Amino acid sequence: MSTADFLQIKSAIEEMANKIPLKPTEYQISVERNEFRLELRPANLNAEIMFGIIRLCKKHLENWRIHTLDNNFLSLQALNENLFDTANLLKNIKVRASDLYNERLVEISKHSLPSQAELSLISSLIEYLFQNNEVKNPLEKLEQMGCLIFKPSENQLDFSHFAGYSAIKEEVKRTIVLPFHHQDIFENIGKKTRNIGDSNFPRSILFSGPPGVGKTMMARILAAEAKMILIAISLENILSAFYGESSKRLASIFDLAALAGYEYGKVAIFLDEIDALAPSRNEKLFEATRRMLSTLLRKIEGLEKSGNYLTIGATNRKEDLDAALLSRFDAIIEFPLPSEKDIEEILSLYAKHLPSEDRKTLAAELIGFSPRNILDICKRAERIHAANIIAKKAKENSLPTVQEYLIAAKQRFSAKSRESL
Repeated sequence: MSTADFLQIKSAIEEMANKIPLKPTEYQISVERNEFRLELRPANLNAEIMFGIIRLCKKHLENWRIHTLDNNFLSLQALNENLFDTANLLKNIKVRASDLYNERLVEISKHSLPSQAELSLISSLIEYLFQNNEVKNPLEKLEQMGCLIFKPSENQLDFSHFAGYSAIKEEVKRTIVLPFHHQDIFENIGKKTRNIGDSNFPRSILFSGPPGVGKTMMARILAAEAKMILIAISLENILSAFYGESSKRLASIFDLAALAGYEYGKVAIFLDEIDALAPSRNEKLFEATRRMLSTLLRKIEGLEKSGNYLTIGATNRKEDLDAALLSRFDAIIEFPLPSEKDIEEILSLYAKHLPSEDRKTLAAELIGFSPRNILDICKRAERIHAANIIAKKAKENSLPTVQEYLIAAKQRFSAKSRESL
């Protein structure tokens, strides 16, 4: 398979797509290990449409074997013209359609480039799947796939909701928020200082730190401050029991996010526990994990070349991440456990009634706890005080004392010690 021949086929399919017209997120043409692959992502793919796919396949090529057919999955492969000839059968064109977990995908593949008859079939399938079949709302589809969507109008968080960590907040403002508000200034500087035309704009960042330090909260604040739609993806949105489906679900989520950006403006994709999706290739990886890592790298790189997109990864195991993925991030922001000064500021948010001296005393006892632990301690203290009011051990309208916070901290420390055993 020569590069020139592949580019000719690719150009022919792109011409078919432009006639509909298809959006870039609705199809993808690739060659991997000498296998041609075309992925189509229609808005609808019910049982009736799957039967229509079979009819079109039989119209263009007479002999087919249907491997699987049910309400949401179809797999068929072309046979040789002579049905008794089984030579090179596995190299014939295959068509696979699936509507699993609200992800609709039609995949056409072959261990060589498609023939003219097969190109005619591809053209018919594109027309059949996409005419009057446009994706109406990519954000709705992402929600159906389990993603959380935070729109700027609904995401009312700002930096005042994140106590302490002044250096981290300043870094996020300077390296991420400001460029999205003043894109022309950043790009103009890049044009005047470098001969290479690539952008100095941040496209992907990594938040690294132990659990409970506020990585997810900062992603929401960042998106709100930059006036971006935030699409939050967690592991359960992606992982599938079906072999190979996880990488396809991940690709579909990125494609829909790109479409959302095309329609609505600036979009941030937040990938929590990214280390589970992209472990180091120094470790022994299953083939499905390798495919998912490859998909993630390809999709992040694709968004980097697009407009107003930002990928945010979060991990508490940065050392386990794949080196190629780490190199993709424009910035890696470390979230340590809070300092004593940070804890005082956190307490001014969660125990604002305490005098400054009491907050200082309490902060000294809470070193080593994460902000999430500290919030839990404050809630425990409130429950202790409520119980004391009910038991007539405290006045009715009084508020928790520093002693009750210290008792709550001791209880939480005991629980923390048990968790580490």
